[in-house]
Amino acid sequence: MRIKATHFNLVFSSLVALFMSFFISFFMVLVNTGFSSLLLPMWMKSFVTGFVIALPTSIVVIPLIRNFLLKYVDEG
Repeated sequence: MRIKATHFNLVFSSLVALFMSFFISFFMVLVNTGFSSLLLPMWMKSFVTGFVIALPTSIVVIPLIRNFLLKYVDEG
């Protein structure tokens, strides 16, 4: 499977948002509630909420940070 260069930023940002919200939501729910029978449903609710917030944020913020940092990259 190949990704067109024009879609790279969108796919990259989406995957970052997906994995970050997946793992962070798990550990935050685990820290706050511990292991219980409610862990899975609470985690999934937290994950979906986090992903809905993280996806548009990452699509906007990641390119801004990349462009900002590229101004300061020393290619020498």
